[in-house]
Amino acid sequence: MLRENRMNMSDEKTMSQPLAPEDIRPGDFVSLLHVVSECVPFFCIEDVQFRQIEPVRITHMPRSIEPMEVVEVCLPFVLVRLPDEKHQTLDVRRHRVARLSQRFGKKSFKRLKEQGRNTALDGPTA
Repeated sequence: MLRENRMNMSDEKTMSQPLAPEDIRPGDFVSLLHVVSECVPFFCIEDVQFRQIEPVRITHMPRSIEPMEVVEVCLPFVLVRLPDEKHQTLDVRRHRVARLSQRFGKKSFKRLKEQGRNTALDGPTA
């Protein structure tokens, strides 16, 4: 019975939470939810003389959803550390992030770091 309780507590499911920019804090583990791009619709180029051209915002899924640790915040910019120890700056006007649980963030960082180290030791595969 005691073992069942331990298993249930350790197997507890967590959910990521979308964050407003002002809620992002150093030490948070985050991942990208959406990336916003802006472009000028090609059909508007011919209509320049008749109206003002405005960019269209397109929301799409990120290429990578690997976890990142927030190092510092100076809105609208967020400095994050990736599992491979590289740093990147996110602009929260273009990147929508979600907070990951501390347990998930630490565990995934550790595993991805080990995976990267093993890949580097193995060398290129051809």
